[in-house]
Amino acid sequence: LSDIPLPDDAEILEEKTVIQGSGLGWSGKITIKTEQSPAQTLIFFSEEVAPNGWTMISSTVSEQIILVYKKGNRIATVEIMRDFPMFGRETTAIISVVPDDGVQGNPFQDQ
Repeated sequence: LSDIPLPDDAEILEEKTVIQGSGLGWSGKITIKTEQSPAQTLIFFSEEVAPNGWTMISSTVSEQIILVYKKGNRIATVEIMRDFPMFGRETTAIISVVPDDGVQGNPFQDQ
């Protein structure tokens, strides 16, 4: 996870996390919980990911926030959602990193 920063209070949910590889070539999915609001989490990723060499290529801000970054031959998607647990409020972020050539063509089309 060396090239995607996480909020200081982020708790990685191991049962919802899959990581392949290591260092600057890792890929997979990380699910975190943070006490930050979705807006604070959006600001964190917007300010902290780019200095690590990622370029934002797309963003959607609505009830669910989706940020898409590119670095070299990898694409990272950050999905930010508000949770309403029984005690307090938390934000969940799912960070997915894949090779940019991971899907070629339409995988649902008959060959």
